[in-house]
Amino acid sequence: MKEKGDAARGEAVFRRKELSCFQCHAIGGAGGQVGPDFMSLGASAPVDYLVESILVPDAKQKEGFVSMQV
Repeated sequence: MKEKGDAARGEAVFRRKELSCFQCHAIGGAGGQVGPDFMSLGASAPVDYLVESILVPDAKQKEGFVSMQV
């Protein structure tokens, strides 16, 4: 899976307005601050964790990014 990745294509998907990823997440500090910055997450997380996080975002939360409803 790793050897077939395309970072430019992934960023283009991330920036699609209809997906709204940029509202909560950032790349290199540019974007939202509700979710983790994808620059650091992509460098440190295993591929299977990243895939699950994209397909099922509520399955696991990165430490320090747990949301609460008051």
